[in-house]
Amino acid sequence: MSKLSIALCILFGLICASFDAMASTPSELDAAASKAYQADDFMTAFSDWSAAATQGDAKAEYELGSLYDSGWGVPQNYALAIHWYSKAAEQGNADALHSFELAYQAGHGVPQDYIEAYKWCILASSVGGSNYMCPPQPFDKAKLTTDQINQAQKDALVWYQHHQKSLTSAASKEDTIALNKLIASAEHGDAKAQLSLGILYEFETGGILGNQSC
Repeated sequence: MSKLSIALCILFGLICASFDAMASTPSELDAAASKAYQADDFMTAFSDWSAAATQGDAKAEYELGSLYDSGWGVPQNYALAIHWYSKAAEQGNADALHSFELAYQAGHGVPQDYIEAYKWCILASSVGGSNYMCPPQPFDKAKLTTDQINQAQKDALVWYQHHQKSLTSAASKEDTIALNKLIASAEHGDAKAQLSLGILYEFETGGILGNQSC
């Protein structure tokens, strides 16, 4: 599909969705879309999430990316999946950050790049906490060297610093609960927890870490 065709698809979807967006809030649209999705009514889910996305809702942007990624309700299109994942990721959506990790592992919509994938793994961990922990050795298919892991960490830190405000605002009370569990695991010698905790402390995710000690 050409860049023009992709742009036209996005424009058409947003124009159609904008009429619904005028009458409903993002939370209402998300609830309707989630209900439709659970009923396997992917076309309705796509329509409602498109309407919410026109209002800048990060979760809806992620969900649109997921639909394009899977081809449910719309023709599968990795380029459009990346387009919507990008919008959601810039607002600190952990699911979108994790989806970038998977995209770079598989080479879907982006060049296959395990260093870049680990960068997004780190970023997802910095927002999603224990839900997206990064293992010391990231991927079975490509054993990254220490230098490559260090490069991924540096790249993640640069991206984080440019998007710190949105990533900070993504933190929630649930993050604090997850962080406490992560600290407990690290104190009991869990190597994966210790690595993820070190990354979180380096990034000072959500302003939470300054109030914790271990």
